[in-house]
Amino acid sequence: MAIEPAPFNYHNFLENRYVVNDIKEGGVGIVYLCYDKFLKAPVALKTFKFNSDKDWKTVLAHFISEAKKWIHIGQDIYVVQAYYIHNIEMEHGIVPFVAIEFIEGHELYGNSLRGFIAKASFNLELILNIAISICNGMLHIQNKFLNAIFVHCDLKPENILLSKEGSIKITDFGISKTLYDNSDRLSSLNQSSISSDGRFSVGLTNNICGTPPYMSPEQCLGVKSLDQRSDIYSFGCILYEMCTKRFVFETHVPSDFFIKHISEMPISPDLLNPAIPSELSKLIQQCLSKDPISRPQQFKEIRDILMDILNQEYGQGSGVTFFTFGFSGFTDKPRVKSDYNMSRENEALLLGKTMGVEYVIEQGLVSSTNEFAMLDADYEKNRDSQRKLSEYNRQVEKAEEQLFAGDSFLKLYEAAEPDEGLELIRSALNNYYFAQKVLSLEPELSFRIGIANFGLAGILRNEYSKVLLSDDYIAIAIGAFNSVLTIMKEPALISIGSQFYLLPFAALFYRAGANALKNEKDKASDDFNELIAWLERSNMPLYEGTKKYLIETASEGLELLND
Repeated sequence: MAIEPAPFNYHNFLENRYVVNDIKEGGVGIVYLCYDKFLKAPVALKTFKFNSDKDWKTVLAHFISEAKKWIHIGQDIYVVQAYYIHNIEMEHGIVPFVAIEFIEGHELYGNSLRGFIAKASFNLELILNIAISICNGMLHIQNKFLNAIFVHCDLKPENILLSKEGSIKITDFGISKTLYDNSDRLSSLNQSSISSDGRFSVGLTNNICGTPPYMSPEQCLGVKSLDQRSDIYSFGCILYEMCTKRFVFETHVPSDFFIKHISEMPISPDLLNPAIPSELSKLIQQCLSKDPISRPQQFKEIRDILMDILNQEYGQGSGVTFFTFGFSGFTDKPRVKSDYNMSRENEALLLGKTMGVEYVIEQGLVSSTNEFAMLDADYEKNRDSQRKLSEYNRQVEKAEEQLFAGDSFLKLYEAAEPDEGLELIRSALNNYYFAQKVLSLEPELSFRIGIANFGLAGILRNEYSKVLLSDDYIAIAIGAFNSVLTIMKEPALISIGSQFYLLPFAALFYRAGANALKNEKDKASDDFNELIAWLERSNMPLYEGTKKYLIETASEGLELLND
């Protein structure tokens, strides 16, 4: 039975030091909101519940280690500070707590970003500055751990706190990673549940830890060697939700999130909210790439893009500072040249949008309102061109995502039952055909389409009434393999869902298989013999092992045809 917080009436004491005002309980965490009589200040004491004392002892060292890391992060405007570790005697024994900064919630939105998302109307300026603040917090943490990989593992709106003053603070560093690393010992905890407000609590099952709507594909797959790109995916989920007021994927079944994060593409955020700039929509989709390599690699990269969008949309120069919940000019004569290497025209446009055209004329950046209007018209014309280019790049990225998803479906098909395999392979083909409209990846895409149609034909071949339909798919597959063989003259290794294929030889091998499936044994034999002869006369030192495997497999194919 899981250890629960000891029952308290509010204003009871812990160790005659902490006045307990409230107790907050999450999926695996317990927080006591207290007044520390020694520090004469409010603090929050955080610990975790486990199945048994044995479980607690197993992760005790890890909890202490990660709590020390949190303390090491130190004080920062964007981070909830951890002060010290305090062992407190509870009903069930000594329990270590980490004492952390108490954050009094914002009067409008409560104490976390969840309230802002639920209650605030769409305000691009606020969203951009909140997102920049989150990036700054993550950068501060990373700067504290230059020689180590530090992954939050549970970035979500509930772990982004809003202070009474309007500052943004990230909380729960490292503790999630501790639990994640030890989740094999805690797999019986069933905490992938939905709270009363329809939100998901932290899940901890079968080596998978996190909060389902915000988990990266690699988290969903139970990958242990996570890096900050997993946090960047979670950040993309948060930014998506701030802009659209909905999860990246909509479902009430936690396990469905795993499938969707791994294999489905989210609706483009600017389709749900046309007020989102195309540059921001593109950034969100990059953060949500299934493949970590396709995401931004650093939070600094994301922050710089967000600041550029802020500058483009609102003309934020270095002469003015935008606080999270208000605008303030710290000088009466703001200029931007001192901090940015930019042209007079760009400075005029930035300051014009911030301070007004008359101010720009007064500063000598333009001579008249007409000159400013011409600059603005040129800027809009150039921006329109950039948007068109951005739209094309976005289509390319979407096609690359579809390609990756198609490979994932193809891999899942290999171990699936026939009925399920049919749906998976059709999903793979849909993704490949979409990608083919945008990407010039011949012959790689043709080969993928060929083996997918070959697989589809094989499934349908088992049903007598669908043999003719199977023949149609075989014809499509053979056509795709012919395309590969026509284009490719030099060998190249490609990867499809972690499986490697040596083209163009693999295309000839699969064409032989397609002919055999259609019961055209002579054509299949000719293909196998041609493949063996081609491989034997080819000088391919880099692919010697693959070459040997293909010759042996083609020879086995010939034997089966002759039996």
